[in-house]
Amino acid sequence: MSQLRESIDKSIVLEVELSTEELSIRRIHFYQRLGYNLWKKEYLQPPYKAGCREIPMYLMANGILTPSDDFERVKEKIHSEVYGVIK
Repeated sequence: MSQLRESIDKSIVLEVELSTEELSIRRIHFYQRLGYNLWKKEYLQPPYKAGCREIPMYLMANGILTPSDDFERVKEKIHSEVYGVIK
């Protein structure tokens, strides 16, 4: 993960499960130790297939991105480029 971060000259954004279980809390702490910041804003991961529900999650990012300035833009980019959601 550190090598990936060092080889890319852009911020990296991750989707992580809500911190409701020990494993998800440990995963968030792992990413924080690697320099990622937890964005505690409501984020819904679109369903992978029709008929499934959205999944509440958090975003984490490294670099210069901030939730106050970049959350909506990043969310829309993930939704359109990763999940094919067009609004």
